[in-house]
Amino acid sequence: MTKRQECRGTNVARILSAAETLCALCGSGKTSVCDVASYLKTSPANVYRFFPSKLAIYDELVARVLDNFPPAQPDCGRATSAEWLRAFILGLHRRVLALMRVASADLLGGRR
Repeated sequence: MTKRQECRGTNVARILSAAETLCALCGSGKTSVCDVASYLKTSPANVYRFFPSKLAIYDELVARVLDNFPPAQPDCGRATSAEWLRAFILGLHRRVLALMRVASADLLGGRR
């Protein structure tokens, strides 16, 4: 991997992390590319270098969350589809709550 590719990966990760934090705090509807750029202390044009739109950022965030969620196990006991879906939604809910705690602590400068 070249240095340029490394830097690109780092920038993409920073943008996604900032967007994830802001979405957890404010919601995806109220989070804009300008908000993400401001959070990172950079220009919106710099964010657009890596993502063509707000939707592209959200698509990547959703993929990231789903990639980090444990896959359904076909032999996971006798769980029904409804039980698995309930567990999946509860897991996502817990993840969002954890992100909100981290984001609020970050924005408050470590104060709780």
